[in-house]
Amino acid sequence: MKFDQIISWTATAVIVIGVVFNAFDIQYQKHIFFFGCLLWVWAGLLWRQPSLWVLNSITAAIYLAGWIL
Repeated sequence: MKFDQIISWTATAVIVIGVVFNAFDIQYQKHIFFFGCLLWVWAGLLWRQPSLWVLNSITAAIYLAGWIL
């Protein structure tokens, strides 16, 4: 498995874990979603896919703002 595939599958797993945490109202879901989005930004940069890294950068910024505020 290539490095970029490991990053993307890890990001997917992290996002799914975040969804589970959110569904069962478990604390730290914002942290998990934030980390998953950062991994997707990294994958988007590796793949040179602006739509992927822009979307996830904005999403990560929103989660960060919600986390801080």
